[in-house]
Amino acid sequence: MSVQNLKKDQSDRLRAARISMVMSVFILSFKFAAFYASDSQAIFSDAVESIVNVVSALLALFVIGQAFKPADSSHPYGHGKMELFSAAFEGGLIAFAAIAIFYKAILALVGGQELEELGLGLVLLAVAALLNLVLGLYLKKVGVRSKSKALLASSAHVLSDLWTSLGIIVGLCLYLITGWNWIDPLIAVVVAFFLAYSGVGIVRDAFRGLLDTQDTMLIERLGSLVVQYRFPGMIEVHHSRIMRSGIYHHIDAHLVLPQFWDIEMAHEESGRFEQKIMAEYGYIGEICFHIDPCRQAYCATCDYVDCPIRLLPFQHCKAFSLEEFVNPQEPQDLPHT
Repeated sequence: MSVQNLKKDQSDRLRAARISMVMSVFILSFKFAAFYASDSQAIFSDAVESIVNVVSALLALFVIGQAFKPADSSHPYGHGKMELFSAAFEGGLIAFAAIAIFYKAILALVGGQELEELGLGLVLLAVAALLNLVLGLYLKKVGVRSKSKALLASSAHVLSDLWTSLGIIVGLCLYLITGWNWIDPLIAVVVAFFLAYSGVGIVRDAFRGLLDTQDTMLIERLGSLVVQYRFPGMIEVHHSRIMRSGIYHHIDAHLVLPQFWDIEMAHEESGRFEQKIMAEYGYIGEICFHIDPCRQAYCATCDYVDCPIRLLPFQHCKAFSLEEFVNPQEPQDLPHT
């Protein structure tokens, strides 16, 4: 990724975070207006969730600005993981809001209540739902393009908020038809469980990133580039690991090269190999190769021409395997006879 593209990504993320904050305030206003007009517990549950949206948008705006700070002596891999902390915090807020909604809905379900101007409340809620749809799709588009975990978490939350609003609208329309008062707080209880599930999912995904849980798609992408830019003398790449810090990725891998190459040649060839891979990898970062010398066991899959130390004839190049790329079985040399 070029410096120009990096700056564009930063600009896109910050713009999206600002738009998210402004839109979240408008959506919150519409939902609380709908609640005050109707006194509906279901609409109240939706309005409380929008408070989380506003707080999350403010946090995302701060975090995205910090995440692009360059690496320094205290943070050698940059500040990208701050976006994951933002996502985890947002998920926690959603879960907390679910508890508050559930508590208030149970009180209304037990004590009973009368709804007021429900028609006006539904209209205002429908407008808020439409704004959520536009905002959620926009955040998802920018989040995918700029690979922002914070924006993708906000997008997931906003779109789940949309489905919540649509469910509430359908449920309250059912109330208008039947006149059953218990439908309103029951919808709020369902919303609370849905939000809790969504919040826990966002927290789980954020912690997977914080703990650098293996991303199969990234490993496959890296493996395809290794195969694409394979060079004469490159025998095998294995023990591959990726540590992610926002858009900065640190990759560790073992690179098997001919044992008769000197240090300078191994360094030059592996350096060119790294540059080609990182130019198309999609993230900025670095690859640190641990150079392994070849052994007799590699002869059958090494096609290096005019090898002066070959002990076995070449048979075929080793087919790429994701399992071998990450956790290889160490080849065994044949016993000397």
